Formats: sequence, structure tokens, C-alpha cells
Amino acid sequence: DRAWWCTMVPIAAVESLAATVLVFLLYGACFLLYVVVPGPIVKGYARDAKGKPLPYKLNSLRVFFIVIFVMCCSSYVSTFPLLLPSLQRMNCCLSACVVGLSASFMFYLKGPFKEHVSAHSGSVPKDARVFKHPVRMFILGWELNPRYGSIDFKMYLYLAGAVMLEVNVLSGLVYHYSTNGILSWPLIVYCCELSWFILDYVYHEHVQLYTYDLFAENVGFKLAWGCLCFYPYFYSIGLPVLSNNKQGEVPAFALSTSVVLFVIGYILSRGANNQKYSFKIDPQAKYLGFIEQKSIGGKLIVSGFWGMCRHINYLGEVLMATGLAIPGGWIDGSVLPWLYPIYYVVLLITRERDDYARCEQKYGQLWNEYVARVQWRIVPYVY
Repeated sequence: DRAWWCTMVPIAAVESLAATVLVFLLYGACFLLYVVVPGPIVKGYARDAKGKPLPYKLNSLRVFFIVIFVMCCSSYVSTFPLLLPSLQRMNCCLSACVVGLSASFMFYLKGPFKEHVSAHSGSVPKDARVFKHPVRMFILGWELNPRYGSIDFKMYLYLAGAVMLEVNVLSGLVYHYSTNGILSWPLIVYCCELSWFILDYVYHEHVQLYTYDLFAENVGFKLAWGCLCFYPYFYSIGLPVLSNNKQGEVPAFALSTSVVLFVIGYILSRGANNQKYSFKIDPQAKYLGFIEQKSIGGKLIVSGFWGMCRHINYLGEVLMATGLAIPGGWIDGSVLPWLYPIYYVVLLITRERDDYARCEQKYGQLWNEYVARVQWRIVPYVY
């Protein structure tokens, strides 16, 4: 409990400093482990300036478990490390913000000085040092896949964000138990859902290589700061509401609705992404052994999940976010947890429009045929 280590760290300023050090240590440990921990090398969907598929080392699951295992083991000696992210959430968030901003400036300054591949303009020559739109390029980024040797910084950013998010989840559980002596069911449901969301990502790292973020978004402030600060602290926005609530009384039907929405959303999102991955790897193979992979021009899937609407995976993401918002949103009528699904709605509607324009330019007449065949954007028979 906190009373034990308060005798060791009696000064609030030292506690705040410890939180800052913890954030830097976690991000540093993730980077070091990402570099040294072995993993299978696979070719992704993104390509270099010469058009060759980029190789990726897939070790996120191993790194994830190493860091989480060390953090959990540390709690047997003292709960201090796992309590800090909850006790000093704002300081941890500010520290992560500093790291995210530093990384954003690093990518911004690095980009123009060498040939690179951009999601917005393809290959950009070495002399493209004229900052015509400095704010825009700082936010969106210069490079699609910044690398140093075999180190892919985009993959590291997603890994580091996932690890920090899970540390926050564990911290919320430890903090709630240390202050109440029991875990509330709303918190248990919320943490199980969010942990599943995180673990699913690192487990399906190979599938993520074929998703929009990896092959269509540059690394700038939006992605670097987003992964290192926004991802671990906004995605868990419902956690402080639940971990600080002593009663935690949420009706069983509300918790059941949360689980049902989350599971349905997960099936739609993961099912669609895995089907697309299966199609990219082997277009002739039946998905799940029984779903025929029908397509237009051998490029655009029109069967299974992708026959329902053009982005059924986005609907799944929104449903999962809604399920996560219910436990915290039910308590005291808090609106904070609902910001999470609202954010997803705004993000994914915008992303769908961007993807539409990109695919229209890329596929031409095939895209027109696809839109005529699969008419709905995100929600079948609605939108």
C-alpha cells in the first residue's frame, strides 16, 4: 500500500520526478528491446523508394510481455512503480507529451535531408528542403516509413504506445485495489476489454502491416505524438473515472451490453482486417476455410466482411470504443469516457473520405465498379 513507500518518498516533488523517470525508462526500454529482441523478418505491404516491399522484424509480442512481466514482478517488491502512473497520471502524461514532441521534431528535421518515401507525394528528392508548408509537414510528417538500418520507427511507436497503455491499465487496477481492498466489476470489465484490445494488436502485428496506418500515413506529429502520448492516455480516458470510484455500481445489463458491443465490434474489426490480410497473401484461398474470396480485378474484395460495406472494420472499432465507454460513462453520468467513441467516429469518417480519394486515384475504373457493387461506406444500409 502507499503508506509503506510514502516513508521512503515523502516529498511530492520526488514522486513527480519518479513518474517522469518511469515514463522515460519505459519508452527507452521498449526501444532497446525492440532493437535487440529477435523476431521473424517478413515483408510488408509498404514499399521503399525503389518499389521493393519493406522488411519488418516482428517482435512486439515478445517485447510487450517482457516489459509487462518486469513491471508485474516489481510489484512483489513494491507497488510503487505500478501505482505511479495512476497517482501521477498528469505528470506521466506531460512527460509522454515531451517525448512525443521531441520525436515529432526529430522526424520533421530528419525528413527533408535525404530521399524518402512520402504518403502524399511519393518519392521526394534530396533537394526538397524548401519548407513550403512547415506546420502541415510537421503535423503530417515527411516520411512514410522512417528507418535506421533494420530499425523501423513507425513499428516502434505503435509498440511503445501499446506498452504504456497496458501499464496504465495495470496501474489502474493496482491503485483501485490498494485504496478499496477490492476490485469493482465495472473496472474489471473495462480493463479486460482494453487489455484484450492491446494484446490483440501486438499479437496480430503481421496483419497490421497491411492496414491504413502502415502504408498510407507519414510519421509526423500526428503519429509520433499520437502514439507516445495520445494513444496511452486518451484511449484510457475512462480508467481514472473507474479506478477513483469507490462504489463502482453499474447495472448488470449495462456491463453485459458493454461486453456484447465490444465482442461484436471485435469480430467485425478483426475479422475484416484478417480477411484483407488473407487476401493479400493468397487471393485464391478461402477465408476461414469457407468464405470465397471474390474480388474486382483481383484487387478489391467484395465478399465476406468486405461485401457488407467498404469499411466494416471501422464500424467494429466504433462499437468496441462504445463498449469501453459504458462502464465509466454509467458512473456519476461522467462524459469523459464517451469522448473515446466520439473521437473514433470523427477520426474514421475523415479517414474513410481520405481513403476513398486515394483508392479512386489508385484504382480508377475498378474503384467505380467497386463502389457500385459495395454501396455502403461504414454502416450497412445506413451510411
